Amino acid sequence: MQVIEIETSIGQDLMIQAKVEDVEDIVNAKIRDELSKKITKALDEMAYVDMEHNEELNRFDIKASLVLCSTTDMSSSIAMMAKIMHDKLLSEDDIGEILEPLMESKGGF
Repeated sequence: MQVIEIETSIGQDLMIQAKVEDVEDIVNAKIRDELSKKITKALDEMAYVDMEHNEELNRFDIKASLVLCSTTDMSSSIAMMAKIMHDKLLSEDDIGEILEPLMESKGGF
């Protein structure tokens, strides 16, 4: 699993010339374009595909998922996992060891 992030910008001249009601569409279009490029690259590099042969229909069924969340969502999820582990009486050291890969690199989340 990997996190796909973008950092981009929009020229000030474009934003100034845009109608107020169009600004959100311009920003969303920029985000969509940049994310689409990254998603396509990630799919091209994907090493594993969940695919099963459906003998009944003589087809291959392919499954894929895309998880969208903010870094705040990820932090909340890590905090919830830590609480569950704490409730299961794991030590702070054990919890830290388990969650460390998630916290070091969001690519592991």
